[in-house]
Amino acid sequence: MGIDIRKVAETGITPICHGGIISKEGGQIGAGAARFPIEHYLAAARAFAEDIAE
Repeated sequence: MGIDIRKVAETGITPICHGGIISKEGGQIGAGAARFPIEHYLAAARAFAEDIAE
């Protein structure tokens, strides 16, 4: 499984990252979700396009 950087660049939709925080005594303290900035995916897509153009 992976992330299709071309699809992210085309749609402008970045993947969601889920995370949780667990207490050292056991049990869950919290959880959340975030999206990574699109700039990283656009830079990766440009680098990939340059690499395959060579």
